[in-house]
Amino acid sequence: MVARAVDPLTDRPSLEVECFFDSSVAIDPHRYSWKVELRDGGKVLAKEDAPLEVPSQTYSGSHTIALKKLGSIQLWDLKHPKIADPRKL
Repeated sequence: MVARAVDPLTDRPSLEVECFFDSSVAIDPHRYSWKVELRDGGKVLAKEDAPLEVPSQTYSGSHTIALKKLGSIQLWDLKHPKIADPRKL
């Protein structure tokens, strides 16, 4: 999983989370979905459920999910280090 901040210094920050999958058998996209959360400790800041979008007979790849409604997030700085935790569920 790779998380990329989008427009973090604006009033509408978002996060793109690229989730990777790898399987020894072809993946049926109708049976699976992604669940992604951005957490600050125990508090959920944003979450998204997205269908697994893969071409048929695919064994590996990635899917990017956007968390757009983040609201006001405390940014990291030297005096106040802050790291939010993106999680794939």
